[in-house]
Amino acid sequence: RGVEKSADSSTETSAVVMQRGIEHPQRMAGIAAGVPGEIIKFVAADANNAAAAGSQQQHRLGVIVPFRDSPNPTSQGADRTQNLNEFVPFMSTFLSKAGVSFEIIVAEQTQGRVFNKGAMFNAGYVLAHHRVDYIVLHDVDQVPENPSNTYAYPNRPKHLCAASSQWNYRPSYGQMVGGAIIMQNEHYEKVNGFSNYYWGWGQEDDDFYFRLSNSGFMQSGDRLPPAVGRYRALSHKRVKDLDVTPMFKRQRKHLDATIHGRKIPEEGLRTLEFKLVGDPRYDAPKGCVRYLVDLKLPWMPRTLDETPPPGY
Repeated sequence: RGVEKSADSSTETSAVVMQRGIEHPQRMAGIAAGVPGEIIKFVAADANNAAAAGSQQQHRLGVIVPFRDSPNPTSQGADRTQNLNEFVPFMSTFLSKAGVSFEIIVAEQTQGRVFNKGAMFNAGYVLAHHRVDYIVLHDVDQVPENPSNTYAYPNRPKHLCAASSQWNYRPSYGQMVGGAIIMQNEHYEKVNGFSNYYWGWGQEDDDFYFRLSNSGFMQSGDRLPPAVGRYRALSHKRVKDLDVTPMFKRQRKHLDATIHGRKIPEEGLRTLEFKLVGDPRYDAPKGCVRYLVDLKLPWMPRTLDETPPPGY
């Protein structure tokens, strides 16, 4: 089990959906076989599948990359294809030299709505978790510089991107978990993944930090030393003032509730629903599997000025 259809979409079982994937050997091994056009949501892998996904002898890493290339000024989305074309071969070489068994999963959001990075992390996890036993949640514009950063199987969640050229290699601030953070599948599921609440740029990473810290993670030692966690930022156009939009300000109130423990993270991985558009691609670029994800959330804004419905 790895994907499930909603009860109102069909009577077909998730087992049948997965069987379809087995019947298509051209699909990359280890990737959930979501069927285009069907509603997909998270279903926990059973113990046998989890044991098969990784063992003490051979763990398998899922590199999950949220993605969309768009000049739309609602997020930092321009020039991302260029970033992806550099990221995938670089990471493939880097992880191969480290001796890591891995897959690179690109979750690409369809056009037309404001970008939702957290939801794309969740979608990528849903599509890959049954065949990997640990993950790194990775921005497409950050690549590691130090081979001592081995992306090895972690005992606890660990923030890898501790010092990026984007900020002149200054050490990350205390609540920073963006860029690259690695953890076991069970850690991601324990905190219910990322929030699906944050649209546009910013704050989803901070919310995720507090999901982790409120669950006993992100303590002293849960971040690489800056000398080891050095990352090079890939170039792309940046949009200014995304932190002063009505959307950002409204979402800050949601973040405050998470920070102060007033909100249980009931929404996130387990509440995400989406559809796949077309079949996954394996040549865009070569070395990854790329899914086109059509989100199906209760509210999906087209601009940063939209007001959510009452109760959202």
